[in-house]
Amino acid sequence: MPFNSRASFLWWYYVPAARESLLVGDAVIVGWPDADGESTDVPEAMRRTLTDPVEHGITVRLGNAPGRDVHPLSKLAQIVLPLRAGDPSVLMSSARFASYFDALAWAVVLQERWPDAECVEVVSVVDGRPRSGS
Repeated sequence: MPFNSRASFLWWYYVPAARESLLVGDAVIVGWPDADGESTDVPEAMRRTLTDPVEHGITVRLGNAPGRDVHPLSKLAQIVLPLRAGDPSVLMSSARFASYFDALAWAVVLQERWPDAECVEVVSVVDGRPRSGS
């Protein structure tokens, strides 16, 4: 069966310990199990996140490791930039992605390749800023 990149990156993003495994073939996304252990519907907010054509970016919260600042001429600065407001340890991707899944793939790569990144999140973007509640 063919590699299912969307299902795999979604799994790897939410379950980093699963990154040694690949999902192949078709996949079905369901909601959390109910009290009887039966599958439920995907929550509406998640359904919209996965299917609506909304621009996405990535935010990265850096740890307290020395050298966590991003030098403006570094290659990393081409990928992320400091948020203009709020916590200075949070960076926003300068790249924008047409879909949640495109941003998700890059978020997983950043999680794997950037040890100082404590929290990498995919966020929907409105007017160049993270949309609250995404």
